[in-house]
Amino acid sequence: MLKHQYRLFLLTLVGLSALLGCTSTLTSQKQTPDLLDSAFPNFEKQAIETPQQIFAIDENMIAFIDKNVDSQATEKGKLTQLAHAIFDRTELSLSYRAGANTTASETFNAGTANCLSLTIMTYVMTQHLGLNSVFQDINIPEFWTRRNGNTLINKHINLKVQPRNHRRYLLSKAPLVVDFDPQQGMRKFAATEITKSQMVSFFYANKAADYMISDQPSKAYAYLRAAVIQDPESEGAWLNLGVLFSQKGFYSQAQTYYEKSLTLRPSFSSAYENLALLYARLGDKKKSHMLLKKLRRERVKNPYYHMVQGDIAIEGQLYEKAIIHYKRAIAINNKPHEFHFSIALAYYGIGDIKNAHRYLENAQRRADDDVLSERYASKISTLIASR
Repeated sequence: MLKHQYRLFLLTLVGLSALLGCTSTLTSQKQTPDLLDSAFPNFEKQAIETPQQIFAIDENMIAFIDKNVDSQATEKGKLTQLAHAIFDRTELSLSYRAGANTTASETFNAGTANCLSLTIMTYVMTQHLGLNSVFQDINIPEFWTRRNGNTLINKHINLKVQPRNHRRYLLSKAPLVVDFDPQQGMRKFAATEITKSQMVSFFYANKAADYMISDQPSKAYAYLRAAVIQDPESEGAWLNLGVLFSQKGFYSQAQTYYEKSLTLRPSFSSAYENLALLYARLGDKKKSHMLLKKLRRERVKNPYYHMVQGDIAIEGQLYEKAIIHYKRAIAINNKPHEFHFSIALAYYGIGDIKNAHRYLENAQRRADDDVLSERYASKISTLIASR
């Protein structure tokens, strides 16, 4: 079975690594009864970052904070100054990389980040400033992205800073939110506070997904094992354990993990999909068909489902098929600039320069920041010049 038929759970925040150092074997008193260590006998050789290492602050980070944040400012002032400094290219020039699942200090010193690592780094800095910051899980609709032929399920996390009660006064009851995907944040989806343990579990799950993509199953298992020990209710980690064990041929164990994921989140459609694929592999085509039929009825309403189908078609150079899927996505929601950019690529693939130009202009108008807008303008100029 091809890898892209599975749905991996990867916590990435759309918008926006050096070799890992300073690691040690995870030690924890938490236990979970559903692990099968014998399937991956070399997993213990993988060093796992401890929670203390993930959230550690170093001297360079402290110096950055001291330089850019006024210790006498209000809580809102401190947070505003910190956020500006992080995104000011003259102070801390971070570049985005999807696989940059790094600790706070590694993110700061390497200069590369994905939105999970950037959120962790910012949390550590706000804690150093004495701010009352917590992580939030944003209940966005299920959507996917493609990476190296794999389909990845995306979640969204942001940081909430709650003003503290002073003995004599309260400056504001309203929390401040730092969101590294403003487009998602502005949609005002419901948010749930999550613990540091849950965030550590997300970090481990992301590292595991990276190793699954690069075909290093023992390392992937080590991190997924750490993820479910850290947070036994992580439906995404259990899902990926199912994927990993299915890839290794442990189908009964894979089914157990998919079902556990569904017990934790009964509406988890990607777990249903992987379970349906497993039923098909085991020869139970009736169960597989019933699950997939139910999923299709739900997913035709989701523009990101059509988007990822278009992306898969693009990878196979099936441009006309991709156009059909992208048009369906745009018909449901024409606001995301990514939809218009993707269909522009598909039109370019069949040599339809006129429509490629039209959709590139649509993407530019919908771009949510100046950098993106400039990139689209450059692509439009290149397209015009090529005529």
